[in-house]
Amino acid sequence: MRTIRQSRILCFKLFFADAVEQFTRLAEHNKRHHDMAAAYSFNIVPGGRYGGQNQRIVDVFYGNRPFDVGTTQNDTKGNCWPTQRLLTESGASLSYERGDNGLVLCTLRPARSVNLGRKEDAVILSIITDARDLTGRSILEKHFRYLVAYMRYSSLDGEPTLWERIDILWILFIRPTIIAGTYRTPAIWTWLGRIISVVITVGLSGFIITIIQYLHDKPSNFAFIEHLTLLVGR
Repeated sequence: MRTIRQSRILCFKLFFADAVEQFTRLAEHNKRHHDMAAAYSFNIVPGGRYGGQNQRIVDVFYGNRPFDVGTTQNDTKGNCWPTQRLLTESGASLSYERGDNGLVLCTLRPARSVNLGRKEDAVILSIITDARDLTGRSILEKHFRYLVAYMRYSSLDGEPTLWERIDILWILFIRPTIIAGTYRTPAIWTWLGRIISVVITVGLSGFIITIIQYLHDKPSNFAFIEHLTLLVGR
């Protein structure tokens, strides 16, 4: 009988074997994808983009494209020689990486040019605990839609629609990110923490004020009232 870990690994292997067919079908039915694929190329690589030999990785990504020509000055023995080179932009990517325990880390990486890029290196889109989800269509369709939207949002000529902007801004708000190699907690938790702190502070102050008003008419409680007043003022 298989353990849960072994079942996860088996499901990832099924996804690995079927990834090219699945994402090819999704790409064919996504109209916002077609011109991006024509400009950058589109790649589905079980085994990873660096050689395709890693059985734990599936990479889906847009390739590179030249977008301008830059000039640099080379100084040789006091003489400056201008040299021209192509400036390139790399497309967004969607990656699935299986861990030793069978969990699958799903990440999005933005498009990036030589001199311009998003502040986040990656967005942790999901940690998939049940790899059977990868053998279905719904979760892959959603991930692919995010890839296309992120490509539009982060590339130089993406021209994202309003809904694509909303999709990406929402993901950046609720999902963890990697910035300068450091894990960043989702912004939603920071905002919730601030809201809860304000609610508790205001609620506690109101409670203490109510007690002060209740005890105000009793002379024996003046010292206690003074103490509560100091607490509210802090």
